[in-house]
Amino acid sequence: MDPVGREVAERLEDEGSLVQAGVGDREPGLVDLRIAVEEDVEVEGAGRVPFAAPRATGRRLDRLEPFEQGARRQRRSQANDGVEVRALRRRADGVGLVDGRHGEHANPSGAAQRRDRCGEARLAVAEIRPQGHEHFFAGPLAAPVPRGSARRSARNARAVGSEGFALGHCREGTATIAAVVAVRSLPPELVTAVPGPRSVALAARLAEVESRNVTCSQPTPPIFWERAAGANVWDVDGNRFVDLTAGFGVANAGHAHPRVVDALQEQCERLLHAMGDVHPAAVKVELLEALARRYPGGGACRGVLLSSGSDAVEAAIKTALLATGRPGLVAFEGAYHGLSLGALDATWRPLFREPFGARLPGATAFARFGDVEDVLRVAGSHPAPVGAVVVEPIQGRGGERIPPAGFLSDLRALCDERGWLLIADEVYTGFGRTGRWFACEHEGVVPDLLCAAKGLTSGMPLSALLGRADVMDAWPPSGGEAIHTQTFLGHPPGCAAALASMAAIEEEKLVERAAENGALALTRLRASLAKAPGIADVRGRGLLLAVECDGPERVFRACVRALRHGVIALPSGDDGRVLSFTPPLSIDREILELALDIASDALAR
Repeated sequence: MDPVGREVAERLEDEGSLVQAGVGDREPGLVDLRIAVEEDVEVEGAGRVPFAAPRATGRRLDRLEPFEQGARRQRRSQANDGVEVRALRRRADGVGLVDGRHGEHANPSGAAQRRDRCGEARLAVAEIRPQGHEHFFAGPLAAPVPRGSARRSARNARAVGSEGFALGHCREGTATIAAVVAVRSLPPELVTAVPGPRSVALAARLAEVESRNVTCSQPTPPIFWERAAGANVWDVDGNRFVDLTAGFGVANAGHAHPRVVDALQEQCERLLHAMGDVHPAAVKVELLEALARRYPGGGACRGVLLSSGSDAVEAAIKTALLATGRPGLVAFEGAYHGLSLGALDATWRPLFREPFGARLPGATAFARFGDVEDVLRVAGSHPAPVGAVVVEPIQGRGGERIPPAGFLSDLRALCDERGWLLIADEVYTGFGRTGRWFACEHEGVVPDLLCAAKGLTSGMPLSALLGRADVMDAWPPSGGEAIHTQTFLGHPPGCAAALASMAAIEEEKLVERAAENGALALTRLRASLAKAPGIADVRGRGLLLAVECDGPERVFRACVRALRHGVIALPSGDDGRVLSFTPPLSIDREILELALDIASDALAR
């Protein structure tokens, strides 16, 4: 056994650390890590301990909750006769990330997430493969690795998290991370009724302390999430679900994408908060530059970073007023642009508008979605002179409604003719969701302003208003007091997460995967529901899919049935008659098909 492996074994001697591993065709089980070290077995993958002590830190792996062990038993070794380490919990160590200082040779696109960390030492768990006379092990690097001895290529290796696997080898205290396997999608696995007893109990507790208008607990309490990875969610009762919502369309790169998690950890240790409009963080500049490069059509672009989709829409409405001097706005029936007062004025659904109608400015006229002639009609009769049109290229909460081909192009032409700004609300459709980075690119339309959020970070509250520089320059230069700002503007962790998510989407070709898998999924849905009763339409673009039914009752029952079989889906549309599917773009095709089959069966009953 090599010196590093021996040191690992000695370090673990009194700790009783175990790993979940499978050997050959044997059922995976708990294995003493020293066995893998001493027998020089080839390890095909190793799970890394996430930074900051996980829930199970301080406990023996054999004392973990049964549902965690059950989840791990679903995993199988990819090797024919090797050991694949699937998890590691050590009593003594609460950290286990590959040291960020070893990334100085990575490509520039990931440099912001891998800062030099000179005085810090971390541990990692890596898969080790024999090469020549070298001895290899699966376990934590027990001694600090000399700076520069480990390298990661951002093009053929991805950072790993608690559900990912790092590959590497070790010689005399050095390590090279050779490749990383991304989080795999797993099928549903239920160990209790849904909702389980812990979820039911939490729902009762929540009802005592939360506004009763927020979380619906009737007639059935919700499940309470405990953790998520990739396309999977685990609830507090240990049930594993396939998430066909991506958490309201947020987790485009997947839940807790390892690269995003690493970027967050790195940034939070370095700088958690800055003074966004006075003394900003450097990472804010990097993100705005990256977003400007992605602006449809290219050209000079400026932006402002905010916190939510509503924030971005509010900023767009203000920008349009400054740029045109006209307060009138045209939006569309079925539109959803947010619930803050300015954005709410452009949101269609009466459920949201009517309780607050006395405070709404009434500056918005609503046209039929997909009808350019109706835009001209309502603008002409609107009492406030129109300065802009705000449109979702594909309506999201309105029921995943796709306009007729050519509608966006014609709307762009009309705006140019009338001197109106075109605002594209891409909060739901952006960052690969529809098979393009932004949905307006399907018709080659360049908006004057673009609102982005949700999939921007794959999990952090951050949004952006982007726009042509000549339009955005309607805002006056700051004289020390910005006239549209917020405390958390350009929040550093959110910026770091956005950069990491965008890099993951690009490097893993998730935009292309969304287009391909979405087309296949749409064909599958149409075939499976062709003879089902009560189905009015099956539509979609990319991984923005929908089944419209003859009434909301069928959709509600389908959501309940699907959840009880381990699939999370949501109703959509003004009256809830649409079943919406917006899974993470990273979902494995076979798991997507399985989950859609479950949902289709639930609809057909």
